[in-house]
Amino acid sequence: MEPNDLRPMSSSWSTGSTPVNGEALSPERADNGTLDNGDAHPLVTVASQGAGIGTTEQVRRLRLNLALQHWHRGELTEAIACLGPEDDAVATNDAGPETVLEGVLRGFVARARSVEDVAIRGLSRLERGILKLPLESVWSALPSLLHCGLALDADNTSEAANAMRRLSLMPASARREMNALFPGMLMASKLRFARQQGRHGFRPFRTVGDRLNLSAFPQIPLYHQLMETIRRFDSGSGHGLALLRTTARAASEAHVVSPILDFRAELQARFEHTRLAELMAEEGLDRLYPLFELEPSGSGEATPMHEPISDRERSVLELIANGLSNQSIADRLHISLHTVKTHARRINAKLGVRSRTQAIVRARELGVIV
Repeated sequence: MEPNDLRPMSSSWSTGSTPVNGEALSPERADNGTLDNGDAHPLVTVASQGAGIGTTEQVRRLRLNLALQHWHRGELTEAIACLGPEDDAVATNDAGPETVLEGVLRGFVARARSVEDVAIRGLSRLERGILKLPLESVWSALPSLLHCGLALDADNTSEAANAMRRLSLMPASARREMNALFPGMLMASKLRFARQQGRHGFRPFRTVGDRLNLSAFPQIPLYHQLMETIRRFDSGSGHGLALLRTTARAASEAHVVSPILDFRAELQARFEHTRLAELMAEEGLDRLYPLFELEPSGSGEATPMHEPISDRERSVLELIANGLSNQSIADRLHISLHTVKTHARRINAKLGVRSRTQAIVRARELGVIV
């Protein structure tokens, strides 16, 4: 099947047979579910009721189109509702383009809701199901974009590297289609990965977007501001929360919040969760409030650890906070790499976190390190 098949959600939609194209689903080309005369687009009815126009295949593509728009707007419940019951085609190694996009969207929703185990199970099915798809197509590469995001959230550099390696094999045409479906996400993943490797800080995202002709997408300035927010927080230069507020306001006005969903884990790791939730609500993004809300504890204070951090673990944690890699910590403390990894796992377990960045923030909240 050619990559031109999914039509944009616009008044030019027709029931004729067309090839599937990722660029045709671009959120920049969506019309928010209305026709030129302001009436509701038939797609809204079709996606809700699954009947009325077109073939079953066309209705499914329209559902996917609307689900993609809902995801970019941060309307996760609506996105899942448009997708309908989960398709078993992936599990039977019979995945087509529509099945892949549906699975990736479900994975992104699960990732945004912090149910990574659901996203990982879905990803495993997807990676088995795409075996029959052309390697050079965007549909074969999309699961790697989800894989990379999950790995980066968990600070799993080896898995992120594997996903990046697969993404680097995409031809230019597939990259264009991926950028049309998820503007800026591939570029942001590359910069996040490079930064995690300590190769450089975030480069000017807007400049890179200009070079790749992506500047028309509202996601690009949002990604740029989010990366600058994180850079300011990590460098201690201040004003990170103020810039995040500006970004949230811009996202609310543009009705595009997918970059915030993409960076949810990094924002949660750096900023106090309740403050994030309040900020999102204040800027008109109430629908994102649950994604940043702390588990109720009754006091509003950080829950103490049940088991204290040992002196050796504190030494490891301080070096982690200073940005040293596991190997560098092993060399500095004259211990094996395996021992460092063991200490890191115990530190995360005691602090109740899942990544190095979250461990640093949590340890500072508890006064374990300064």
